[in-house]
Amino acid sequence: MKLPATNNHDRREVEDALNAFTEEDWERFRRVARYQVYRLAHMDPMDLLMDTVERFLDGRRNWPRGELFKAVFYNAIRSIADEYRTDDASKPYVTMADLPSALDGEPANLDNFGTQELSPEKALEAQQEIDRVFAEFKDDEDVQAVIVGRMLGSSAEEVQAEFAITPDEYHAARKRLERWLDRQID
Repeated sequence: MKLPATNNHDRREVEDALNAFTEEDWERFRRVARYQVYRLAHMDPMDLLMDTVERFLDGRRNWPRGELFKAVFYNAIRSIADEYRTDDASKPYVTMADLPSALDGEPANLDNFGTQELSPEKALEAQQEIDRVFAEFKDDEDVQAVIVGRMLGSSAEEVQAEFAITPDEYHAARKRLERWLDRQID
């Protein structure tokens, strides 16, 4: 029996696309994964990256035809990290009984926890702001390319090459993003 045709690349094409990633590409994706696991204490960035690869290879994630694989892969990393965060959020809160004992044998004090500058609340706030920007420009692929490029530390030329946009499209998208950000600050 012949399976119905899909508009997705098959496993071999996904493997070829993964094998075509350069060391620089993998380093960029490692940085994205490291950023995405900021609130997932149990998750290593490489685990997230390999889980994303595995999901593409076993068919749980698809690569639609006509889409750049790097962009689809980047969005998959974000989405999978979000799944893990949702799972973590559904777990019960930590109580005093769950905390380890202090060095002197006394129960630990909650005042000693969460005093770092980057608190989970600040990290959540930052992620919500990033998600708000992506939601605002959900239909504007050029602006999304600018955002992804900035998150990855890519130059304008690298973003243009990776996302197949012209310099004019890049600069117009950058201006749209900057104008929107200026309006949010005012």
